[in-house]
Amino acid sequence: MSRQDLGMVLTWRNDESVRMNMFSSAPIGVEEHRQWFEQTEAEPGRHLLIFEVMGVPVGFVNLAPCDSAGTSRWGFYTAPGAPKGTGRLLGETALHYAFDLAGIERICGEVVLSNQASIRFHLGLGFHQLDQHAIRSLGDGQTAEIVQFWLTKEDFRKARE
Repeated sequence: MSRQDLGMVLTWRNDESVRMNMFSSAPIGVEEHRQWFEQTEAEPGRHLLIFEVMGVPVGFVNLAPCDSAGTSRWGFYTAPGAPKGTGRLLGETALHYAFDLAGIERICGEVVLSNQASIRFHLGLGFHQLDQHAIRSLGDGQTAEIVQFWLTKEDFRKARE
């Protein structure tokens, strides 16, 4: 992702179809988005990626390191109106990038319990689901039940054999 992608990614992020599945569903302003980008792009080990199919941007992936053992947390979304199957292709490609190119050892993900499509998506990619759900504050006094997932480089490679 580059500075030139900010407007496009902000438009995607603020689309109702994307926001309804985010931890923070409030629209984000241009300045807040710019500040987020400037902070995160400078973080060591952070990967902000635009996913393209045949040269057309159709998704966004955020890989954020969470420990010194090679674990990163991922977040992603497809562009509103992206063709069916884009999410699966984005997920597989992002995992390949993370494990085979970026040197990440383990990916963790969190999904709001009500987002059953994303839960099925993670399980379909081979993620393991933690048995216990977490409660996460969403701001404004609201909380949500969160399902946590993890996938190791080794498990990903075994599944591809």
